[in-house]
Amino acid sequence: MRTRMAPGMDLEKDMNSFAPTVQNMSASQRVHWAMQTFPGHIAMSTSFGIHSSCLLHLATQVCPDVPIIWIDTGYLPAETYRYAEELHDRLDLNLFVSTSAITPARMEATYGKLWEDKSEESHKLYGLMRKNEPLKRSLKDLAVKCLIVGLRSDQSKHRADLQPLGIQYDALKLLPILEWSKKEVENYMDDNNLPRHPLEAEGYVSVGDYHSSRPLTASDSSDRSTRFSGVSEECGLHTDDIKVAVPSPPPVLKSPTSDLGGKLLDAYNLSGSNSHPTIVMVKKRMKDGNDCRRCKQVQELIERDNFNHVDETVFAVEGEEKSVGVQLSKSFGMRTAPFFVVRMPGSDEFTAVESYLKLKKMVKDFDAVEKKEPETNEECAIDFTYEGVHYTEGDCKPKATLSVCAPGF
Repeated sequence: MRTRMAPGMDLEKDMNSFAPTVQNMSASQRVHWAMQTFPGHIAMSTSFGIHSSCLLHLATQVCPDVPIIWIDTGYLPAETYRYAEELHDRLDLNLFVSTSAITPARMEATYGKLWEDKSEESHKLYGLMRKNEPLKRSLKDLAVKCLIVGLRSDQSKHRADLQPLGIQYDALKLLPILEWSKKEVENYMDDNNLPRHPLEAEGYVSVGDYHSSRPLTASDSSDRSTRFSGVSEECGLHTDDIKVAVPSPPPVLKSPTSDLGGKLLDAYNLSGSNSHPTIVMVKKRMKDGNDCRRCKQVQELIERDNFNHVDETVFAVEGEEKSVGVQLSKSFGMRTAPFFVVRMPGSDEFTAVESYLKLKKMVKDFDAVEKKEPETNEECAIDFTYEGVHYTEGDCKPKATLSVCAPGF
């Protein structure tokens, strides 16, 4: 489906122009950027789901009166309606409730209970009627040019391919916490004493409509397995009529001091391998001698994943401005810990990476390229098997082997 352009906006041009800048911002910086770039024309959507309070709090700390669009399908659990009231009062939300033009009763009378059909066609039709149509109408009614949404890369396969800035319908779509992990979201909620969705205590890890959500079981492969009876990982709200910016490589963040990267390698006797990325992990060491809570949690993930690529760990010691970690934090403009300083093979420059998820993807992509067999067009000058020994000559890929019988056979 072709994306229509809002009056006075060339969405695709704007998206590709803004994307490199937005990609390297923190979550709060992204919300602030949207507020400054599109004053009076931003909004945020929410489902009041398990982790919705995180971005609701973060966004309203930056822009307290940002319009919050809540798509009420008419089929939400009673607990979600009560949770929405609690967060509305707690965060003083500027809430706009949007519902489908087709009432639940009319939909069921005309189309039946679509979720019981358990087909992709019915699943898509339900989403378009109950979710997408209200969203499109709200974007138009509120003259939204940039919609803020709390999608994360670790939630589904579709979301793993998204970028922080995209397009949906007639607006840019900003994903401030795209690179955050589930644990980081939960830490933010704990740090800010945000209330939890009542159904979380009953084993729910993702909540939408009551008929399409259930608690997590030991056999589920992911949190999204608890939704839509296995028909899809997505409801369709975030897949219809979208465009995604072409990802740009992260910029090399140079230290303002000369050759800090080289000094770091020398200090820790790191050779800077040409066969794999050189990775230094920077943790925050508290005054009591313990690592910061998030540092511990990321370390647990590293050990769980058996991620054996970290060459050295250094510390930003609280209150010690001359500690290596503090110097690196200032040099690369990093405000959270842990983060990683990475040098790719063949490069003399270091890049700072604040997300463990992003680091894993960098290493995975590098390994995939390294393992890829070189393509050759040249045919083998010699290519045959004789007495069990295969002979080839030339820079080539052997074709199906031709067996040559030994004399006397």
